[in-house]
Amino acid sequence: MGRDALIAIADGAYYEACAPLFIWAALRAAPESKIIICFRGAVPAKVRLAVEGLKGADDRVVYAERLGAGLPRDPKTTKMLRWTLSADEFKGATRAWIGDVDILLAPELIALHDQHQIHASKMGLPYSNVLIHDQHGPMLSGLHWIDVDRYLKALAGGMAHASKAIRSGDAQRRWRRDRHLLHHIIESSDVALPGVDCTETRSEQAMFRPSDPCFRPHHGLHLRLWDDAALKKTLWLRSSPAYRSYKRLLAPVLNSPDSGMPSIDHPRLKKHLKNLMLEVSS
Repeated sequence: MGRDALIAIADGAYYEACAPLFIWAALRAAPESKIIICFRGAVPAKVRLAVEGLKGADDRVVYAERLGAGLPRDPKTTKMLRWTLSADEFKGATRAWIGDVDILLAPELIALHDQHQIHASKMGLPYSNVLIHDQHGPMLSGLHWIDVDRYLKALAGGMAHASKAIRSGDAQRRWRRDRHLLHHIIESSDVALPGVDCTETRSEQAMFRPSDPCFRPHHGLHLRLWDDAALKKTLWLRSSPAYRSYKRLLAPVLNSPDSGMPSIDHPRLKKHLKNLMLEVSS
């Protein structure tokens, strides 16, 4: 098993339904990476059964169960727990990408971890992310790559403080979004924040070029972009050269009857996939 890892949290019916699909795509897109899926409770039987049917999953898929045991299982708390994962949850990985379980990762010319290694090295940081703002303050994106040992050592104090704040409920009251908390963890450590504010950056070249400070790729197709309510406002991103490339890379397996794609029975996820397939086929 590789020393690189892809990590995502699956909690709630929709995201648990996404987990086998995430794994299915990741097995092809990042063949050298272990795939770690975290659950707030035990691994659902339906997820375990679906993943058992995926070729190559036995050697590369790892589950972390009962994340944040004893804490409320609301979406905000669950998202915050991503930023306080312990060394145990990284399962010996040296490089890790903490992403969203509703992304279909695509095989890329430069491997995901190598892209972020370039970006982190350019910034001189043990992580790869971007600084952005919303009306509630500064934050980072929710797709976060780290050099595991360097990152955990440098941010140990901030992560411990954040973990305590999550357990007391202070974090949920103080920060509007989990990504504001991630900003605070880094700001309160000895590690610098990204030096460029990328809030207004919509440049394709910047967002998908590892050498650019505003590098913030999805590495695949973010299924929430195909929600009926999001179709109009996300058209610019779905039409971008990067997303067109992701769709070209994934189209052969999405359209193949022999792709081995796990069956989907969640209505909302089925709708997202239907909208995606219609767009890929057009």
